Amino acid sequence: MIRWIQEHKSTLFGILGYLTFSVILLTVFIYLTFPWQKLSRFIEFQVEQALDSTIEIQKSEFRFPLKLVWTGVAFKPREAGKAVRVDLDKISLEWTLRRFLQRRLEVLWSVNLAGGEGSGRIAAQPTEQGMQYRFEGNLRKVQLAKVLEFVSPNPYGIEGSVGITNARQDWVGENFLKGSGDATLEVTDARVKTVDFGFNRITGHLVMKGGVAQLDDILAQGPAMDLTGSGNVLFRPKVEDSLINFNSRATIRDSKGPLAMLGAMSPRGATGGSTEFSLRGTFKRPTLFMNGAPIYTLSTS
Repeated sequence: MIRWIQEHKSTLFGILGYLTFSVILLTVFIYLTFPWQKLSRFIEFQVEQALDSTIEIQKSEFRFPLKLVWTGVAFKPREAGKAVRVDLDKISLEWTLRRFLQRRLEVLWSVNLAGGEGSGRIAAQPTEQGMQYRFEGNLRKVQLAKVLEFVSPNPYGIEGSVGITNARQDWVGENFLKGSGDATLEVTDARVKTVDFGFNRITGHLVMKGGVAQLDDILAQGPAMDLTGSGNVLFRPKVEDSLINFNSRATIRDSKGPLAMLGAMSPRGATGGSTEFSLRGTFKRPTLFMNGAPIYTLSTS
């Protein structure tokens, strides 16, 4: 076999060179002749249908060989009661040549938003129930304050860095929130600046199913208090009307400063006591409960 290859190596190199040239020529031909702007508008339409939103794009461009880049992107839910707007610095969608030639609706995505970045995969296929979508990805160093401003003002100065890993969501048709999936969450350096209180790290697991987000295994650790809990969010067409129900148990280690009153109100009235906290209501007007009694109502409207 080796001898045969040596005897015909000039012919083999010629064939390989021809194939390489053909692939390059085909790629350039596709790039130069394909109606990219029509494809961009088609993708916009599909994303709008999948997320039930309208999209504004400041700049749309294609980069060699098969990469679409949107700069200055804004998503607006169609049925939001007020101007809920999610702004992204940049989104890029990239097809591999093999998938593109196979006419597979599958793209790699990357995004820059709220001071962070993310990447992953989106796939779609037709079914008897309609177009079925799958989303996979990770987000890193997303600023919580900027995310909260997408929905409402942030008068309490809530801040922190959010990470989402191994996120997955499957849905059919237009409503992303009605699908099912899960993700692992982590928030670092979470703080409420107006009361000078925070946690160094918050971790948890999120499960989405049928418009309900279940939060499990929540663990928050801070210099003054540790907290464990779970809860759920029932999403509404108007995001600010979504219902939240979160229950937790906290151990106060330092009852000074903003926790002085809570430490005095705890059953043991001192550091080390276990206190139950709940957060119930809507996104725009949640109420904080302590040991079953309401103590404060937040208003973000």
